[in-house]
Order: sequence, then structure tokens, then C-alpha cells
Amino acid sequence: AMSTRDIKAFRAELEELAKSHPGEWDLKLTGTNILWANMDEHVVSTQLLSMGITAVVLFVLLPLLFRSFLLGVLGFVVSFVPVLCTLGLMGWIGLPVNIATCILGGVVMGLAVDDTIYYLSRFRESTMKGLSVGEAVRGATMTSGRAMMKTSFILTGGFLTMTASDFLPSVYFGAFFAFSILAALFADLVMLPALLRLICRDLPNQQLAPGRSLLEFDQKSR
Repeated sequence: AMSTRDIKAFRAELEELAKSHPGEWDLKLTGTNILWANMDEHVVSTQLLSMGITAVVLFVLLPLLFRSFLLGVLGFVVSFVPVLCTLGLMGWIGLPVNIATCILGGVVMGLAVDDTIYYLSRFRESTMKGLSVGEAVRGATMTSGRAMMKTSFILTGGFLTMTASDFLPSVYFGAFFAFSILAALFADLVMLPALLRLICRDLPNQQLAPGRSLLEFDQKSR
């Protein structure tokens, strides 16, 4: 059994060997291992591309949604924390990236940015009402934060059931996705409030909420 990286290196050696003896044979690599290696390589490359596109879209869209560049950047940074934690843990324990685990990045990013938008929306509504940054953070944590905790714990328990599977990729996906949900919850309820208190405490409310956001406009239009 060879990993995708080993098969790729072995393929390169065979191709160099074939080039050194032109016309003597026709080299074609076949078999299930080659098929899986090609799938792994293609899925990983497309996943990196999709994560890059998603990052660019979020970086542009979040400031527009909140009508605040600062809140948009904070939401963008916090949304990437669970992705980095999950991929970092995989690398630390030596778990190779495969078809089952490589899709974690995109799924985790979607979940993390969802909770971040809920929290920042509540924070922004409070600052528009004239509350201080500390009061807005406290109110967002006690309202949206409680709902985020409930949904996160339910999702964590649901995905942990996948660890009882006999199919190892399903076990990895369930365990790491459950970990990423908790990492996203930590980022949204610990890191994000701390950053808001640290960076936004001396800013006037007009800079944090300079008008109706696209989210508020969409809610009123409905």
C-alpha cells in the first residue's frame, strides 16, 4: 500500500525511466491505487482552489453586508480560525489529506461564517441603539451566543455518531468535523468578543454602524 504522495513520486521515476529508453516500450500506469491517487490529487487541488475563491468572496462580501470594513475583516479572520485549527490538528497527528478529510475546510468555513454573521449582526444592532461596545458584546453573547451554543452542541453530538462506523474515512470526517464545530464556537464566543472589546472600544458607534446594512435591508424587504 502506497500513499498518494508515494505513488506520485514512483510515477515520476517510471516516467523518467521510460524517457531514458525511448521507443523500447509504452508506459501506462493503471490499477485501483492509481485511480485513487488521481482522485485524491484532483480533489485536494480543487478544494484548495474553492477555499481560495471562498476567502476572496468573504473578504469582499462581509464588509458590504455590515457596511463596516472593520467588522467585515474581524468576521473574515474569525471564520478562518476553525479551518486552521482543524487542518493544523490533522497535520500535527500525521493524518493524511484524502477524499473524506479534504472537504472539511469548505464545510467548516461555511459553518463558522454563519455563526459569525449572527453574532456580528446582533452586535451591530446594539451599537446602532447607542449601547457601548462592552454592552453590545455582552448582549450578543447572551442572545445569539446562547443559540449558537445549543446548535453547536447538537451538531457536535450528531457528527460524533459517525465515529462508530467501521468505515475509517467516515470516522475521520465525523471526529474532525465535531472538533471544528467546537473550534468555531470558541472563535465566535471567545476570540471575537475579545477582539471587539480590544479593537472597537475607543471607536464611536457611527464607525461601527454607519447606516443600514445589506442584511437589515434584506430583512425589511421581506
